[in-house]
Amino acid sequence: EDKREGLGEEFIAEYLAAIRRIHDNPLLFAIAANGLRPCRLKRFSYIIHFDVSANDILIVALMGTERDESAFIHRNG
Repeated sequence: EDKREGLGEEFIAEYLAAIRRIHDNPLLFAIAANGLRPCRLKRFSYIIHFDVSANDILIVALMGTERDESAFIHRNG
């Protein structure tokens, strides 16, 4: 919002669109080295990391792509 009016709303809309993609076809996303499935936001440099079980989809993290993913892996096992 500091950079451009409405940017926060656009981010939320893109996040929700990614959640819909995950919900509609969670197995479309390959399992990464950390054991989670990544879904990249299309317009923003963020990735949603999630896990799929028989009945649930668990969103584990939303991380900026510039972050060191090894810190996330170290903290979470």
